Amino acid sequence: MNNLDYKIIEPVKAVYTDRNVELYKNNPYIEALPPMLERREVVEFLASFPDYENEERELNVAERKLMVQNLFGFYYPTERTIEMYEKITALLSTGYSSRNPLSKKFNQQAKMIGQPSNYPYPISKTKKSFASNNGLAVVGISGIGKTSAIDQVLSLYPQCIMHSEYKGYICSFVQLVYLKLECPYDGSILALCRQFFSEITNKLGENSYSYRFNQNMRTKDYLEKMKLVVHQLGLGVLIIDEIQNLREAKGKEREQMLNFFVSLRNELSIPVILVGTPKTYPILQGDFRNTRRGIGQGGVEWGVLEKDNPFWKRLVRGMWRYQWTNKFTELTDEIEGILHYESQGITDVLIKLFMMVQVKAMDKQDELITPGLISKTAKKDFALIQPMIKAIRDNDIESLSRFEDVRPPNMEKLIQQHILESSKKQEAIIHRRKISELKKQRIKTFKEELLIILVESGFPKTRSETAVNHTVNQFKDDLDLVEGIKIAKEYIEFNAQKTKENKKSNAYPNGDLRENLKRNTGEDLYDDIKRKGLIPDVSQELDI
Repeated sequence: MNNLDYKIIEPVKAVYTDRNVELYKNNPYIEALPPMLERREVVEFLASFPDYENEERELNVAERKLMVQNLFGFYYPTERTIEMYEKITALLSTGYSSRNPLSKKFNQQAKMIGQPSNYPYPISKTKKSFASNNGLAVVGISGIGKTSAIDQVLSLYPQCIMHSEYKGYICSFVQLVYLKLECPYDGSILALCRQFFSEITNKLGENSYSYRFNQNMRTKDYLEKMKLVVHQLGLGVLIIDEIQNLREAKGKEREQMLNFFVSLRNELSIPVILVGTPKTYPILQGDFRNTRRGIGQGGVEWGVLEKDNPFWKRLVRGMWRYQWTNKFTELTDEIEGILHYESQGITDVLIKLFMMVQVKAMDKQDELITPGLISKTAKKDFALIQPMIKAIRDNDIESLSRFEDVRPPNMEKLIQQHILESSKKQEAIIHRRKISELKKQRIKTFKEELLIILVESGFPKTRSETAVNHTVNQFKDDLDLVEGIKIAKEYIEFNAQKTKENKKSNAYPNGDLRENLKRNTGEDLYDDIKRKGLIPDVSQELDI
């Protein structure tokens, strides 16, 4: 088959950057990766704003309805996107730290893959292994933006890098930074193998890494071939999306696939990211080993954006400017509130709802966007998801149990309820720890966001930090960012005023006579002091 039949990616030439961390030095895999970005830079690089001109609102209705489709190109990173960038960057560096393509061990390892060992005893390795940190589980409801965020983050890395010379040494090898696969709908391990080799061939063309399936070969042989290829290509991270499909796996295929992912991390130090809906929880929680391996870098529960979340407000305001109605509707608190009410902070629902609302508005004479139009559009055009949106809105546990893809992000109350119903002491201890960790993370996030807002508002950082701690102490359980900003600012302003008053009252040094004198109105201070006998009479002293 000709290579023109494939969507072959063109490898970029390796550009090396020295690393400050000793563990990551002198490793071409790591030094060829782009330097880590600051959070501000991540937002700047990933934010996507479609082309837009105000004159487009003067086109005819049919053309403007087509222009609304441009909103599919709008993307604004949330804090979860930034978190994903930081975790994927850490996974790549950690995974590559024990794999150096120029080392003798790396090439020996390739020869050992798939070879049976005749050594009769288990080998105890004394060197610290990072395999347990090479996993990440990302779980969130459908449409929340998990896959989009991961795709956006991966776009910051070249997928394929060609190494030809490293620090004066001639070399020739390819580095596949990431590979994203989708778990087959039936959880078939063989289907995953076929997809893997198909992707490798599509991206690199027909070569030694390609593989033709043999009907007589066992699944185990295919998996060993996969391990050899990912090792030889220097795969940085493997992403498996729609992992909830494993629930449909037959026989032992689910366990076989999970064990394969574990072996990639343990034997080859290749990080694996599992992405799925809440249907994934029974899969991950069913086996302690897989759960622990799956969240080596911390599991990410991708929740909806709360109404007061700064990223939600930036998302709505950034999106709102893309109006193709002939009259521009100003964004009000009421409209922002109804958008959140009808979308419950699910970004995919928000964007599509805004698009549909504009189309509906164009059929009206005034073409204005109103809260009533938003609600009407949500109920009519998004009728299929209304039960799920309502379940999230009402935190209806019974209804949520019927919608496995719509698990609420704030699980503290559900976990507490499960603890009360649990008869096993050990389970209760585990759940309490989860609640404590969730609470600590929520407080940490609240403090960071509040501090940023205060500093950006012009308040000194030291006073802002004190105010943040004071504010957190004012809340019991529910942290309200809007109320928190108000409390913190009042605290800073009150203490600033108190400091001014103290300075004013302590204008004179300790023991200064003026501090204790109460002058009569209009009386000169000197005369007051002299009258009280605190200044000697010179003429009497000299007997004049």
